[in-house]
Amino acid sequence: MAWKVFGEMFFNDSSAMRTDNPYEANMFYIPAMTYAYSSNLGDTQVHATRVIDHVRATWPFFNRTRGLDHFMWLTNDQGACSWPGATHPEMANVIKVVHYAWHHPFGKSLPSGWDRLQNKHWGCFHPLRDICATPYWNGQAETAAATYGLAGSAPTFDAKLIPTQRLLFFAGGIRHHEPGYSHGTRQELHRRFGKGQHPNVTIHEGSFPDYIAAVRGSKFCVAPSGHGWGIRLSQYMAQGCVPVIIQVRGC
Repeated sequence: MAWKVFGEMFFNDSSAMRTDNPYEANMFYIPAMTYAYSSNLGDTQVHATRVIDHVRATWPFFNRTRGLDHFMWLTNDQGACSWPGATHPEMANVIKVVHYAWHHPFGKSLPSGWDRLQNKHWGCFHPLRDICATPYWNGQAETAAATYGLAGSAPTFDAKLIPTQRLLFFAGGIRHHEPGYSHGTRQELHRRFGKGQHPNVTIHEGSFPDYIAAVRGSKFCVAPSGHGWGIRLSQYMAQGCVPVIIQVRGC
């Protein structure tokens, strides 16, 4: 939803931030709408390549910098993970706004799963060029406002009322048959805590009764990745649970 909210705000902006004259612009937004093409798990590369080729052939601005001043949103689960690197500079140069910022600091050992990426140079995200944006979901602003008492409303959340019996919480898919899923985080947590080994920790496979109440009744909530980024991060924060991120080199 973040790319939709951005688009609505951007195209309705009447301030000096946006111009209809491309010769006045320092940055160019490409509204590729890749999510509509790929959905969560699809590959954005084919659609994005066609869009970039169209932009390059139709207007002169992309070719001036080979795309260094153009940006697009890639909000599917794995963002730009399927994109090539230095072998396709036009695609590599575009600034990518993603939710999944898995990257490889140069000189460090390669993380598990790196061999499946097309771009072996920096992976899914270049920290000196790309942008990792916070995910957004319907009702997020209203939920956060009610939780924390924003805009003058009385808060529905009070940290003092959190029961001490639940220190850590997670409920969702585990997928023991897919070792690479979630970088193995969900599977390892479930093996260690999924059978009630710790009375203060709930790691539950599948749906959980009264899920929202369980989140709001926990001090910490595990916000793991899945195939890519996870929506739980922003959901937990809006509900008053501190998200715990366990992920190798990523956003």
